[in-house]
Amino acid sequence: MIALLTLLTQPSLATDRDGHPVGLGLVVGQPTGVTGKVYLDRRAQAVDFAVASTPWAGLYSHVTYLWHPSVIASSGNLDVEWHVGVGGLLWTGDVFPGDPHPWADGDDLALGVRAPIGLDFNLADPRFQFFGDAALVAIAVPHVHPGIDASIGARYYF
Repeated sequence: MIALLTLLTQPSLATDRDGHPVGLGLVVGQPTGVTGKVYLDRRAQAVDFAVASTPWAGLYSHVTYLWHPSVIASSGNLDVEWHVGVGGLLWTGDVFPGDPHPWADGDDLALGVRAPIGLDFNLADPRFQFFGDAALVAIAVPHVHPGIDASIGARYYF
């Protein structure tokens, strides 16, 4: 969170999306919760985050550095671009349900790496972004556990 606040207060933030580099919205899938994205320059680099909470799995959050290599299609009010990135995740609660190991007691703390690839559908007016991605996930602490996350969502840019 400190890194995100630092990014938001930097005077060098690009004024992408017509002067609105910060987007907030909802994401559904893994995770399901609140999402945000901050463009660091003219759509080439960004940081996204998600925070989610569920009764059975506790709190999930990730922060990911994203690269947007190119625009796939553009017509009038819509740009479609792809992204790829790498970041970290933090998960608390019952991270490994049904796991017989002693660390799976419903009070887990898991740290890992997340590497997404996906598509962004950017509307110019209104300033909405619809997105979808799939991510390779590797939980490293308390033990190695690979996985795949997938989600879709929407953000409004302020």
